[in-house]
Amino acid sequence: MKAHILTVLSVTFLLAATPASASLALPPDPPAGWETSQTPGFDPSVESVLVDAARNRVLGFTAESARPVWEKWGPGATDVLFRLLETPVWNGFDHSIVSLLFAGPFPETRARIEKELYQIAEGPDLSREAMNCLNVLLLRFPRTPDSLPVLMRLSKSPHPDVVERAIFHFSLIRTEESLAAARDALERLPEERRTRALVQIDHGYAQIRAHEPMAQAPSSQLARPMPKGGFKKPARKALRDLQARFLKSSKQNGDPAMDALVKLAQQSRGKQIVQFLADTASNPELHAEMRQKALFALGRVGTKESVAAWKSLRDAARAQPGAPQPRPAYTHAQRMYEAAIFALCIIPGTVNPYHQLSNPGAWVSTDYTRGAVLLGDVDVQLLRYGHEWLPVEKEYLPVP
Repeated sequence: MKAHILTVLSVTFLLAATPASASLALPPDPPAGWETSQTPGFDPSVESVLVDAARNRVLGFTAESARPVWEKWGPGATDVLFRLLETPVWNGFDHSIVSLLFAGPFPETRARIEKELYQIAEGPDLSREAMNCLNVLLLRFPRTPDSLPVLMRLSKSPHPDVVERAIFHFSLIRTEESLAAARDALERLPEERRTRALVQIDHGYAQIRAHEPMAQAPSSQLARPMPKGGFKKPARKALRDLQARFLKSSKQNGDPAMDALVKLAQQSRGKQIVQFLADTASNPELHAEMRQKALFALGRVGTKESVAAWKSLRDAARAQPGAPQPRPAYTHAQRMYEAAIFALCIIPGTVNPYHQLSNPGAWVSTDYTRGAVLLGDVDVQLLRYGHEWLPVEKEYLPVP
């Protein structure tokens, strides 16, 4: 199963939205002679705060971390930060500058941000530098309904690039109102640019579905029943050979032995194969990747027996320290996140690096049968059987 287009699109946007300072690259060098050209009247100087943050690998300022300097600076630092943002030699610090602006506690700072956005969007010309400034400002813009009035005004820009960015940020807010505004803005794009924008809108709806309560989802086909006859069963030796090949290959995607076992389990010898996969997944002597592979195979089989085996493994693993405990109710995103954590970490017995990931990216297909959850650089694809989401594949995605 290949990564769904919406997952690929989310990752593309995620990478595009990642601050340069968050990468593994070295921190930017400050402009030559910056020490002798610091803006007077601020202690510490605005420039020194930016340079120190870069040297200390600070990925961005929050309202809390920026409060001490803003209390010393006052609102007058807003003009300095905007001047630096528009100065080419300070381009490497643009994400830190913008994070400081959005962390500012003064209403006039937010008003200045909006004014700058409007001037760029409504001006007669749109230079590359101006568009970069707009992009950096929008990346830090709150993804809440309060931002809709600003985005609606930007979406009426005469420049298609600005309209396209407004549509993208409408999709990040993930409300019916924001996506309706995105559809209205779609009409202001040239025909040849609407396809990509429409995919962004569809992606927004897919994320909305992911955060809906599972109890409200339309009924879906339950796991298929275990077949009874009608298929020629393979010889036991052939089945043992397939199982041996399955255990020899570390490939989780595109393993012929895995594909053959899944197909056989759906046609014949299902109970034997499901038991083999469950035993493999729970075997502490096997490598974690192999145990994950067996769990994905159970999800792909999709029979009542394989779903029951998955649930049994998950419920037994809840006794492990730090394992997620049952919720009284789930959204699709919560259930998919939990299933992914059990398949990647808890059941195979590996460290869970995602325990602090409070809001993972997630999407659900229009028929509520396919979904995905994005855990850092790992995209986990899932299939839904009734009230369960079962992982069927993982893929490591590129990071900046």
